[in-house]
Amino acid sequence: MISILTWLLMKAFEGVCRLCGLKIKAEHLILYLCLFILVAAVAWLGKKIIWKDLQTSVQLKLTVVALASCAALPLTWLLRRKVGLWIKVVQEHITPLIWLFTTCLMLSLMLAGYNMLGKDTGKEISHRAAKSNTAGEDKKTPQYTAGDL
Repeated sequence: MISILTWLLMKAFEGVCRLCGLKIKAEHLILYLCLFILVAAVAWLGKKIIWKDLQTSVQLKLTVVALASCAALPLTWLLRRKVGLWIKVVQEHITPLIWLFTTCLMLSLMLAGYNMLGKDTGKEISHRAAKSNTAGEDKKTPQYTAGDL
């Protein structure tokens, strides 16, 4: 549900940009968001590595977010022509995996349902199984005690 809502918001953004005369596609927005997250993560990891115990204020965090946003813009502009190809390649590789995982999920749900609902564990022992247990009692089995071992 969240993915559909996110995709609809991106398509709405693309439509608004088209009405304004801008040639911004949903793929460009995806690339921008990925680059923004990457730049922000690098900045956060750099801070954690260099200044481990330094407390940062809200103003500094907002400044880092703004700088990460500004750093992601030119990278998005440089890579905008290749993003459509990259998304197609990723989609071609992920689609078979989604089918495989969906098949495994459906099989596991069916097996779990069978084990939970299909088997009636509260049934009495069958007549045949009861006879085989009583027939074994006639045979003498040696009884061992702790002293025999």
